[in-house]
Amino acid sequence: MVEQLKPFQVGFGIEGGAEALVHAIRRFCTAAHDEPMVLVKFDFKNAFNMLFRKFMLGEVKDICPELLPLLQQAYRLPSNLYFTDEPLFSKRGYQQGDPLGPPGFCIGIMRMTHSLLSRLNGWYLDDGTIGDVLPTVLGDIKKVLSFCDVSGLSLNANKCEVFFVNASAEDEARMYADISALLPGIKRVDESSLEILGSPIFELGLERMFSSKIESIRLMCDRLKLMDVHPALCIFRKSLSSCRFNYLLRSCRAFLLLDKLKAVDEIFRSTLEVISNAKVDGFSWDQASLPLSFGGMGIRKVEDLAVPAYLSSVYSSSNLSDKLLERFNLRIIDNDILHLIEEIPQEYIPDNDALKEVQKNWDLPRIKSKFSEMFDSSEPTARARLLASSTKESSKWLQVVPSSQLGLLLDNNSARIAVGLRLGCQLCEEHECLCGRNVKKDGLHGLSCNKSGGWISGHDEVNKIFSHAFSSAGFPNLVQPTGISRDDGKRPDGMTLIPWSHGRQILWDVTIKDTLAPSYINQSSKKAGSIADNAERYKHNHYIRLKENYLFTPIAFESLGSMGPETKIFIKKLGSIMRKASGEPRSMDYLLQKVSIAIQRRNSSCILGTLGRSRIDDFYLL
Repeated sequence: MVEQLKPFQVGFGIEGGAEALVHAIRRFCTAAHDEPMVLVKFDFKNAFNMLFRKFMLGEVKDICPELLPLLQQAYRLPSNLYFTDEPLFSKRGYQQGDPLGPPGFCIGIMRMTHSLLSRLNGWYLDDGTIGDVLPTVLGDIKKVLSFCDVSGLSLNANKCEVFFVNASAEDEARMYADISALLPGIKRVDESSLEILGSPIFELGLERMFSSKIESIRLMCDRLKLMDVHPALCIFRKSLSSCRFNYLLRSCRAFLLLDKLKAVDEIFRSTLEVISNAKVDGFSWDQASLPLSFGGMGIRKVEDLAVPAYLSSVYSSSNLSDKLLERFNLRIIDNDILHLIEEIPQEYIPDNDALKEVQKNWDLPRIKSKFSEMFDSSEPTARARLLASSTKESSKWLQVVPSSQLGLLLDNNSARIAVGLRLGCQLCEEHECLCGRNVKKDGLHGLSCNKSGGWISGHDEVNKIFSHAFSSAGFPNLVQPTGISRDDGKRPDGMTLIPWSHGRQILWDVTIKDTLAPSYINQSSKKAGSIADNAERYKHNHYIRLKENYLFTPIAFESLGSMGPETKIFIKKLGSIMRKASGEPRSMDYLLQKVSIAIQRRNSSCILGTLGRSRIDDFYLL
């Protein structure tokens, strides 16, 4: 059915259809034509609800009979709607929410869309655009009006728009008069107001659109400060950052408005600063703008995305756009696109056209270059932080649904410290720890200080999470089992009560090491997870006697979220067993999310623990 609808109808079953239509219309409007051209946008009144059902079922029967039985069952008789006690009969159009509504509507208007003679003819569901010389456009308008009479649709002339290409003022006035005779009240638009599917065609319109978007995003971001840190951060990352501009970046030449892009990025930076209550600038903002897999916060700069987004969209939609323009002998990839690519460093350009269709292939080389530049210019502590934050498991706390009912909600201090540790922000003022040592503004001393106290509760919480995970996998267990001890009298953190493998129970022992401890920096600044790897080896040596009768696995994490290689293998196996036992395909991911949240709480307790505990002995009632 999709093949029948193409290339004129791009609103159903066609990936990137909206972008292809926008690119095609922009190419039409900016091309040099031999004679004046007219572009008309159609707007129907309440389109989906107005088709005659007898008409639409007849079209489905002729064009796609496979859908007819289901649609007949749903729409053969009037639907009953109720207002108080009075029944209302729905006799026209598709019901809202019907998944067959979009394809059914496309089928209903297909004969009309395919009969139009304009050389530019593109539709996105009920939003139609045609472009050609005046006589052809006038003929097509008459066809659309005739179709409305038989189908039940009705054109809303006051919302229809007309734009003139390569026309003098006299030509525009004459052509507008002819079109107005058929569509009284049609709106005449210029370069600053011409939009297709919400995307401005010319730079003047793009500037106006960005100004409007900036005010809108600023208002929404300002409201985030009314929320707690963790939920606000989740909403900001997933709904209000660069993803809000993705369609605009892909369908428009937003890279031409560098000042506007920088203004948007500044809003993102200041919003992150306000939400997290941490100073975010310079190096920390550059890191925050990287993807999670490169140690960032996933709050991408629109300035960095503008060119990759636009070029990938042009190449991925070029076949469809060229089809829409083939009767004008125009192509989407023109000299302007080629000149733009020539300005890009060769190492950032994908090797062939197929790779150029994917935005990641334009974006990833830039990200790697930026990460390498930041890493090479950093001192050892920042290098260790970048490497650890780049591991997949270190960012799990940023991917959770911040719900207190699920135990995945960080309090404000914990969330602030989690952001600060990841980005290297200032966490506190210099002060003296309980152990007598000086604590710098980064607060890192607390992560390795035995006097801070937070490491005990953090260890116990992670241990309980794995105890519950074993239970979910169908292995009853004991936490800190009695009767099993090392030579020094210390016990492992847990043991299953039934055999894990080869007829033997498994023992486990949890440890969390500080990635940024001064004694580990030389190693952790060279390889992510190396401290956890050493901790795993240490645990094996200390439990060598118990391994004669039991299986043993160390569970080693680092304070920034990395884990040891043996721990990765074990969690993968445990997650697989949990998935089979519970039927939940994301069991391992949920386990890692809980552990990641527990580690962030531990880090917060350790850093705040260096401040000591002050008592308020006197209370005053005012």
